[in-house]
Amino acid sequence: MALGERLAHDDPVLGLAGAPRPELVICSAAVRTRQTADLIVGAMGDQPPLDSFSSLYGADTDLVLQYLREIDEGVGSALVVGHNPTMYQLIGELLTDRGDDGPGSSRAALEPHGFPTCGLAVLALDVPAWEDVVHGCGRLVGLFKPPY
Repeated sequence: MALGERLAHDDPVLGLAGAPRPELVICSAAVRTRQTADLIVGAMGDQPPLDSFSSLYGADTDLVLQYLREIDEGVGSALVVGHNPTMYQLIGELLTDRGDDGPGSSRAALEPHGFPTCGLAVLALDVPAWEDVVHGCGRLVGLFKPPY
């Protein structure tokens, strides 16, 4: 899969200076979502662990936040593969309303673009630990839509 190839081989990752490769994948156990995650992880040379949860199918943003808050502190980055509209709503909730983090970093920057199937939003979360992830703690670093 093109996205997995880019995550594995682009330097810097996805052309974004400072963006780390995913160290963990959290995925819905729905067949198509799991197939997508397996393709992405399979294309990455150094394959990160993949945790699959049936509860992510139809989950609300609070449940996805709970999974993020439970990530081991030794993990520096994670990829969440889930379903719209939840993923789009979660991204909006994690992004700050402020525009002072640079052009395109706030929630307002996401609105005109939407979030299509197989879209990827790269967020930097300004928190000291995963357990501290809250609404408004993130900055939009990159937004990618197929084809990659």
